[in-house]
Amino acid sequence: MKKYLLVIFLGILAVSCTKETNVQRQDLPENAQQFIDQYFGLIDISYITKDNDSYDVHFVNGYEVDFTKKGEWEDVDCQMDAVPNGIVPANIQNYVNQNFVGQFIVKINKDRRKYDVELNNGLDLEFDKNGNFKKMDD
Repeated sequence: MKKYLLVIFLGILAVSCTKETNVQRQDLPENAQQFIDQYFGLIDISYITKDNDSYDVHFVNGYEVDFTKKGEWEDVDCQMDAVPNGIVPANIQNYVNQNFVGQFIVKINKDRRKYDVELNNGLDLEFDKNGNFKKMDD
């Protein structure tokens, strides 16, 4: 019973230590600021939150970009609009253009092992870290 209570206590403690705070644009790492300027410079930022290991930038039009604490993008969600050119690796973009004519990427997520993309028709595609197609989920 003591182990069970200890696990619950540690879980509650871990959740309470992950506190989101609002920050200003100038509080973002420089490379995150440059990414925003390059791809979303004409869109106003609604608010930015920071937790222990990431920044979440929310734009007034509903777009959202998540960055690591080092300022590297992890997730770009453009709702039902196309993710800006240059964010998606070329081989992934080429695969989508060739195999899903008339469709475009509205969301992309990357981690150390893979990329996940969502198309405007709702299909989810998975690519390895080198941009090679792995599978499709619908």
